[in-house]
Amino acid sequence: MKNILVAIDFSDASDNAANYAASLANVFNANLILVHAYINPLAIDEMPATAFIETEKDLQQIKEDLLKEDIEILRKKYAIKINGVVMEGNAPHIIQDAAKEYQADIIVMGMKDKGMSNSIFGSATTTIMRKSSIPVLVIPENAEYKSIDTITLASDFDDETELSNYNLLNQLAEKNNSFIQILNVRKKGSDLSSSEVTGKLNAAFAFPKLNHKFYTIEDDDIDDGIEDFLEEHPSDVLAMVARKHNFFERVFGAIHTKEMSRETEIPLLVLQDK
Repeated sequence: MKNILVAIDFSDASDNAANYAASLANVFNANLILVHAYINPLAIDEMPATAFIETEKDLQQIKEDLLKEDIEILRKKYAIKINGVVMEGNAPHIIQDAAKEYQADIIVMGMKDKGMSNSIFGSATTTIMRKSSIPVLVIPENAEYKSIDTITLASDFDDETELSNYNLLNQLAEKNNSFIQILNVRKKGSDLSSSEVTGKLNAAFAFPKLNHKFYTIEDDDIDDGIEDFLEEHPSDVLAMVARKHNFFERVFGAIHTKEMSRETEIPLLVLQDK
């Protein structure tokens, strides 16, 4: 892992994500890139063009000054290389474009406390988790970085999942000498199909150098099954592969709208399907 990109919106959640990402960069001796995207709320037709230009410049400068402050704070705490960029535009597009430009290996984003909203993940985080071509690590607002001793990989044993999907998870686990819990949640009384048996074998081959173990839990609600498992088997990171039409979409939908639970108290690593 050489380049870590973290999305910044100057909220407590994004500040926490930046600190987590900086700690991760410190462990990997990686570069940290802070990206802030904004939409100018004053871009209205009635405003004179000259006034709009001045206001836009002022807003850009304010955002850049705020980002510089964040960078300086991080530089005092971590001996890592940090760059920052402020751009006007749609946040998911800006963040994904920046990830390509800076050759980021992972995108780190904050997750706010649900509060009064029905959504745990912000809209930008939701979009990037679904559409990013590289792994996304979502950090809960109150999660602090610590040694990643245990990772739970929730899997439906999809036999089309390529071993390369697990590359970053392997890097993360090898660096921390992590134990990987490979969890499969299935409906009560159901057996593995032939394709799922193949998928399970593929998952075993994905971590040849790492200590790992398979677990099966029966529950008709996948999200509840994961939560119950994490209660019994604490983990520092929950990982999933984001494949369309697989159980990630079902679990993601449940976590997205449910009350804060065990899954949303630890970082969520979304591994993108190649």
